[in-house]
Formats: sequence, structure tokens, C-alpha cells
Amino acid sequence: MQEFTLYGKPSSLYEYAKMMILKQAERAGVQLKIREISDTDAFINTGIMSIPAAKVDNEIIERGDRGINNFISEVNHKLLKQNNFGLMRKLIIPMDFSETSENALNYAHKLSKHTNSMLKLMHIYTPTDNALSTVSNKKELEAKLESYIERFKRPWIGVGYDSLMIDQEFKIGLVDQEIVAYADSQKSSWIVMGAKRNVQNTGCKFGGMANKIAKNAKAPVLIIPEKALFSPLMKIAYCVDDDFMDTNVIEELTAIATKFDAEIHLVRAHTKKDYDETILLNSWKAYYSKTKVFFHTVDGLDLIKSITNFADEEGVDMIVMSRANRGFFGELFHRSITKGLVLTTEVPLLIFHK
Repeated sequence: MQEFTLYGKPSSLYEYAKMMILKQAERAGVQLKIREISDTDAFINTGIMSIPAAKVDNEIIERGDRGINNFISEVNHKLLKQNNFGLMRKLIIPMDFSETSENALNYAHKLSKHTNSMLKLMHIYTPTDNALSTVSNKKELEAKLESYIERFKRPWIGVGYDSLMIDQEFKIGLVDQEIVAYADSQKSSWIVMGAKRNVQNTGCKFGGMANKIAKNAKAPVLIIPEKALFSPLMKIAYCVDDDFMDTNVIEELTAIATKFDAEIHLVRAHTKKDYDETILLNSWKAYYSKTKVFFHTVDGLDLIKSITNFADEEGVDMIVMSRANRGFFGELFHRSITKGLVLTTEVPLLIFHK
């Protein structure tokens, strides 16, 4: 149980602050024990100049002349960070300060508001063989990351006590290894990363780093194309196989769909073999609304084009695949994702793992 001290005089503002701090902690699954102090002498002896104020891990946080929601947000962040943000899902965003990674951050922020998630920005610095340059660049980039987050937070200050929960991490190493290692060390996390498409003779390919991370991570990876903007997930397309149904994926995907009251469209490659989709549909309908699960077949000869066309024609908001698949889409993953997923759509791609 997390203990902290709250200073203030009985008032509607004080009660509001206390209620919102407790509410945010409850949402994150963190138990709080509050020590309340209303004695003026205690304020003076502690050096508190304005109330309400809080003491978290021997650090005094005062409201000062800022809005009450700004004060509550800072207290929430301090309390939850000490508990690794509790049960909140971590949306881990690799940040290289490019427009592509910034777009992924904006997408993740909007998604977090629907999924009880916090944002974890990670900047990975790969050092050079020049020791002096490495030290200088490290300090400069750490300061740049801190400044970037402050600028990103500014529009949301005072909007609401839970408008933005964000934290940052600066590491030295190889980007893919550090991102994957951190994500895999967390109980509930997604990697959300932007992917810049390079137009070549062979078509448009997502960035190699996104492919590498998607291939090696155990945590789900959400790839955001550089021009994709967030919109509520009203239609989700999940690529399915003939012979394999991962109940873990079903549970997680239906939990996401429930947040948006979304339709789930199960998409299977068409083959010459007869296929009865009844068992598949019944499996999904056992977890989700029977009126919101649909089944489709697409041309199996050119799966990439078929998926792209389906997403465009149906107005799909997110495409979902699983590395656990063993049939057509399993082969598609190993053949295309690991070598650079080729998609001409601007639809975000969510990849689940075994």
C-alpha cells in the first residue's frame, strides 16, 4: 500500500483533489493510504506556502498558482510511478524526434484515453567510438527528451486530472534490443511505433526498425504508418487461419473492441478447400457481441493486395495479425513482416505474438 500525506483545509477544492487522486489510483489498481493534515502550524513547520499540497516520498508538491488539475496530475504521476503505474497498460513509444515518431505518439495518446494506458517515451542513443562525443551527445539528448515531453504536455495542462499520464526513459544501446527488452520486462505493454514508408520499385515498405522490433518482441506491436491519424476503432480486421484460434488473442482483442463498441471482421484467405466458418464464428461470439462479429474471405493469391483492398473498401480502422498463426497468414508474417511488411494502406497494424 502506497502512503502519502495531503495538506489542506476542509473545502470543496480539497475534497475534489483527494477524490481525484484516489480515483486515478483505483483505476491503476494501486491502493493508497492518505495521512491528512489540516493544522496551520504543521504547514508552516513543513515549509508549505500554499495548499492543497502533498508529500510523496519526502517530496513536497504544492498547488501554487496553477490549476487544481495540474496539481492533481503531478501528484498522480509521482504516486503511480512509484508503483510502476500499477495495472495501467504501458504504451511504449520509441522516440527519435522525427515527424513519424511524433505521429505515433499522438496516436498513442488518443488511444490511451480509451484504454486506461500510460505513455512511456523511450529514446535510445547508440554511442560512437568517440568517447567525448558520446558523453556530450548523451547529455544533449537527455535534455532534448525532457524538453520535448514538457512541450508535449503543455496543451494538456489543466485540461483534466487524467488527461495525460506520461513518463520517459533514456537508454544507451541498440534501439531494437533496448525497446524489446524493456517491453518484455513489463507485465502489460504495447510497443507503438511509427513507420516511414519508402517508395521503391517494389512498392511501399515499412521501416526496417519497425520490422525488426515486430519480429523479435514478445509484447504486442502497433505499427502506425507515417500519415495515419487516430480515429475511434469502429471496424477491426483480424487475419485468421483455418486451424488455429488463440484464446489469448481473442480475449485481448475483444477487450479492445469493447472499449469502442467496434465490429470485428475475421478475414481468411480463400482456398479451393471447402471451409465452414461456423466453429470460428462461435468461438469469437462466445467472447463478444454476436451481432458485431463478421466473417469474410479474400483472394489468397495476392494476400497483401487483398488485405489492403478489404481495409479500404470496408473502412477498417485497424488491421490485426498474430505471429501464432500457422497457415496462410502465418506464412505471410514470416515472408513479409520479417523482410519488411508491404502494405499500401495507411491503416495501423497491430501484431500479437505467441
